[in-house]
Amino acid sequence: MRKLRKRRTILIIAAAVGALLLLSGCGSFQTEKPPQGREASLEQSAEETASPHEALVLDADPSERDEAPETPRSTEVSTVPEEREERGEQEETPEYFIPHLETRYFLKNLSGQELKFCSLVYTSALDLSESVSVPAGMELSFEQADRLVSLVFYDCPELIMCSGGYSIHGAQYVSRVKLVYRMDEAEYKRQRAELEAVLSEYEAACAGLSDYDAELYVHDKICESCVYSTSSAYADSAYGALVSGSALCQGYTKAFQLVMQRLGYVCLFVSSEKMLHSWNLISLGGVYYQIDLTWDDSGDCVNYAYFNIDDERSAAFDHVYDMEEGLSYPACDSLALNYYILNGTYIGRETDLKAMLLAELDRMYASGGGEVELMFEDAEDLRRMIAEQGDWIKEWNADKYLTICFTRTIIEKNDHVYIARFEFSEE
Repeated sequence: MRKLRKRRTILIIAAAVGALLLLSGCGSFQTEKPPQGREASLEQSAEETASPHEALVLDADPSERDEAPETPRSTEVSTVPEEREERGEQEETPEYFIPHLETRYFLKNLSGQELKFCSLVYTSALDLSESVSVPAGMELSFEQADRLVSLVFYDCPELIMCSGGYSIHGAQYVSRVKLVYRMDEAEYKRQRAELEAVLSEYEAACAGLSDYDAELYVHDKICESCVYSTSSAYADSAYGALVSGSALCQGYTKAFQLVMQRLGYVCLFVSSEKMLHSWNLISLGGVYYQIDLTWDDSGDCVNYAYFNIDDERSAAFDHVYDMEEGLSYPACDSLALNYYILNGTYIGRETDLKAMLLAELDRMYASGGGEVELMFEDAEDLRRMIAEQGDWIKEWNADKYLTICFTRTIIEKNDHVYIARFEFSEE
């Protein structure tokens, strides 16, 4: 879903480049602030880090606890029947209740007491329980419990009531985990109802679509309905992006993850501490791709520079996520469903740049309008396009006498995107 402009012909050229410049208007030059979700995301405070969970407290000495030891919780996990009935979910195995488990990349590969413990954390969060009591006989080390709680937050973006903070307590083994919440029960129920309504709309809109078309719809819809913001109360949650319409990169990432999981796709949250940024991995037909909605949302339009790219291109953009120790991540080694590959607008090293540009101008002029995005394989070709496109456009316009206005955005820092928009009108 693209933001449309009437009586405008647009050529958008996207590629990897180097420093941030903005050139705009009919031969004039103008400096503007960077697009939303890019430079701003690098200025986040420590509280806005891309990690989905926060501080860990290890309380290994029971004598130092600020509360009396608790009686171990029953091995039967709360089934939260009223919520499951509303969502139409089955209760075949209450002890291991995590809905849509097949879409949770890390959790679906767990078994035994690890899966049971994650189910305890998940259902306790749904109950807004202050702590998770570990049943007798479940022997988990502090490091093991820390890893498992982290996996729950990585794989379950619907836990909007949680701040991501938690502490782990016990002696030789973990006895309980305390969760930190950001809202009370009434506020959670209100937000959950609003979120479920939006998710139902996505499900209806994507029914019957191919994997690619469903993903494209979700990508465009989120980018169009959300603006990058650091001030929203829930900017780091799926609720912020899907309901409030303002979010940090975490909010974009969790929103896409939540919707795609609800549609039945395996979708991961990944992040980079160096970049203070997060984005997604998505499985389509068993093939994994990287996708970054935050940086595909340039504010006034949607672009596709980070839509279904492979690990190699992501690394070329200096876009490398952190791998948590002990976890295995899927390789993204295909461009089969890359936006530009599928639309025939991927510009390889052998492309005749002048002929390509003139052909696109002919096509758009003949049809009375339109738009196209181009991804360059080689940044040198992009620089040549920038240097010579003015002469090529003058040559094309020699017998048409059109007024041609353009806006160019060059974002070299961290190898982002080059965009050129052209507007044509009769003199």
